[in-house]
Amino acid sequence: KSQTEPEAIEELTTLWNNTVMANDLGDVLTEYFKSESEGGNPVQDLFIMGFQQYNEALDKVLHQDMIIKDMSEGGSFPINDQDEFDARYDKFTKALNEEYDKVNSLQEGGALEQLYLWRGALDLSPSKSKEEICQDLLATDQDAFTELGCLDVVSLKDLCQSQKNDVEEYMPGTCSDNSTAIKVAIILCSVLGVIILVGLVYIIYKRIQNYKNIKRAHGQANVTDPFRADHGRGIRPELSPR
Repeated sequence: KSQTEPEAIEELTTLWNNTVMANDLGDVLTEYFKSESEGGNPVQDLFIMGFQQYNEALDKVLHQDMIIKDMSEGGSFPINDQDEFDARYDKFTKALNEEYDKVNSLQEGGALEQLYLWRGALDLSPSKSKEEICQDLLATDQDAFTELGCLDVVSLKDLCQSQKNDVEEYMPGTCSDNSTAIKVAIILCSVLGVIILVGLVYIIYKRIQNYKNIKRAHGQANVTDPFRADHGRGIRPELSPR
């Protein structure tokens, strides 16, 4: 619809070098993209990838496989049998979802991108980015949040600030603050390591001191008691005659 703005028409006039063609196209687009209040049909905005394929999938599942088929072949919806009606309706919705999933898989960005484009094409209010769509799904439909691949679009850790309860319900423990505990553990390990290192240094120091003290005491004993020193070397002193 932005192509109907005067600036866009002027750009086309310059590009084509033809005022008549640009104005004619502007008139056509203005008529085509009328809002619903102006008598237009917003569904006409659905010029997006996959539109034809979605219609083909709906035609196949609803018309060919259900309405056109005879009741005996599993077609149509029996009005007088509620249980059979519910069973066939469940089968229909499952088959339609499978066909839509096939279409989504062929489109760039998958189902989430399609949802985003369709909302824009229908001019749904308020407009939402893919991130906002995923945030809403996290709060309202967590199965759809997973199926649309929202984990590739939003960060659960970041959403802990605004949707802590929803995040914890979807993935418990995501919002728990482990950073403080980790820091405390690192500090305690560091302190313990320093204590062990100091203890080892002290033990080694004491052993060296003890060794030196023993060696010094042994040397003093040899000086004050020559007999003990000689005896320690295996030498016996000669005895002088009386």
